[in-house]
Amino acid sequence: MFVVVSRYAAPISELDEAMAAHRDFLRTCYSRGVFILSGPREPRNGGIILARAGSEAGLRRILDQDPFRRGGLIEYDLFGWSPTFRASGLPPDLFAGTEALAADPGLVDVDGEGA
Repeated sequence: MFVVVSRYAAPISELDEAMAAHRDFLRTCYSRGVFILSGPREPRNGGIILARAGSEAGLRRILDQDPFRRGGLIEYDLFGWSPTFRASGLPPDLFAGTEALAADPGLVDVDGEGA
């Protein structure tokens, strides 16, 4: 699993012009099961994405298809992440498709129950 932290590298007006294409890209990534959560940072100077991918290199190839990235409007930092706790009630299938998490018996709810 990965956390993607983006920084805007262009004025908001340029980002707004490319927003429709960027959102189409996001929808595609959600439909393929790559992105789990995403949204803008506050203040509006970038965004954060929770993603699952087989490798950092594979995720970078996907992110490079973002119209924001292709237009030089955004920069990304990627962080590998191995969650060990989750809020009670968070659906276990949130981690489907992420081998390390799906097979990790150490992932526990905050109430102490196994994942």
